[in-house]
Amino acid sequence: MTDIEHLIDEIRLAFHSLSGFAARVNVHDLDPSERAVLEFLSIHGATTVPEIARQRGVSRQHIQSIVNELAERGFTTLQPNPAHRRSHRVALTGDGIAVIKAVIDRERSLLAPFVDYQAPATTVAAAAAVADLRKFLDHNQESS
Repeated sequence: MTDIEHLIDEIRLAFHSLSGFAARVNVHDLDPSERAVLEFLSIHGATTVPEIARQRGVSRQHIQSIVNELAERGFTTLQPNPAHRRSHRVALTGDGIAVIKAVIDRERSLLAPFVDYQAPATTVAAAAAVADLRKFLDHNQESS
């Protein structure tokens, strides 16, 4: 097995492990896409559906359906967008902030033993390698 094959195999295995982990920290019955949108908004603040879609590499329609579901649950709200009359900005509500904070706090508490064990430089290097691989695959998919 080559180094890149080993990396990809470990990513696949980690993906399956992360799915189980996500189920354990999911204190509010969020699906992974809903959690990703809430976290994006908690980091970046109010923004438009097209911007979330661009940053997440998915369709605007996909993000719009997630935002609609989150709004129905009271976790997001639409705000006027001074830059564009028809494209509202999506913002977290107080409940949305509380939900994503609870999920992230639970994740951090469960991951604390790993963080204490793993050298920070190793984690940074691993994240960089995975990000580089993702960028390469995204670029390769677009040009083929």
